[in-house]
Amino acid sequence: MNYLYLWIFSLLEPASTQLAIWPMCLRAAIVYGLALLMVRTVGDRRFAGKYAAFDIVLSVMLGATLSQAISNSSKFLPVLLASLTLVVLHWLLGMLTFRLPWVEKWVKGQPQVLVQAGQTNDNGLRKSHLTKKDLQMALRAQNGSSELSHVARAILETNGEISVEQSSSVRVVDISVAEGVQTVRISIS
Repeated sequence: MNYLYLWIFSLLEPASTQLAIWPMCLRAAIVYGLALLMVRTVGDRRFAGKYAAFDIVLSVMLGATLSQAISNSSKFLPVLLASLTLVVLHWLLGMLTFRLPWVEKWVKGQPQVLVQAGQTNDNGLRKSHLTKKDLQMALRAQNGSSELSHVARAILETNGEISVEQSSSVRVVDISVAEGVQTVRISIS
């Protein structure tokens, strides 16, 4: 066991300042995993629009890694192989999320119910790191009103959007006047 530790340590912290190909690939894999873990630890609130945490991690890491090849701060081939390692890890993780629901739940999160039958779900808001003001803003944007009695369910989806199911007692009509003129949304109770 001690030999394995020493071997991994020698790959991660070589005596030379220039990394060989395999240590750079190993570092890329470890940093990818840790970055994904850190982003997912933040919680279920999406901070970058419609992208999952692992898409964001890949984008940032790939940009940072490939910049080393462009700026010549590291050898070209090891940087390209480390970048390829990141892309392969991303592809494998994507495949695993498709085939294994528990991996998908961990990587992408799961929808959180924020409003149920006109009542706020404080537990869902807490898990999503959303305030009631955040919820009201989203309801106004989606529903035209922040009135909870008009909402059957509001759900924070895994892509970061809040979907709103209106109560059956409320009907919303969108009226388009002409192209280039703002659409009017009317709630009829």
